[in-house]
Amino acid sequence: MRYPEMVKTNARRRGPMESVKQSGQVLDAGQSIALLQSMFTKIDAKRTTLAGEVFTFYNQTIPDAIQVATHDIKTVKGGEL
Repeated sequence: MRYPEMVKTNARRRGPMESVKQSGQVLDAGQSIALLQSMFTKIDAKRTTLAGEVFTFYNQTIPDAIQVATHDIKTVKGGEL
């Protein structure tokens, strides 16, 4: 969603109903800001999860795989490494 609930406004004063219209525009802007804030919160949660998975992969999974491979090589060659 590129522009959440974006509405083009006409700022000319036309009468007493204009203040109601302006109040509605303020409420719409507030709702759009709240919608964006919730979207950014969800995106940040996804980013945190993905970053944690990447750090786990590089800091735990890869070293464990290297250690297993090294152990397998030592076992095959008779432990002379």
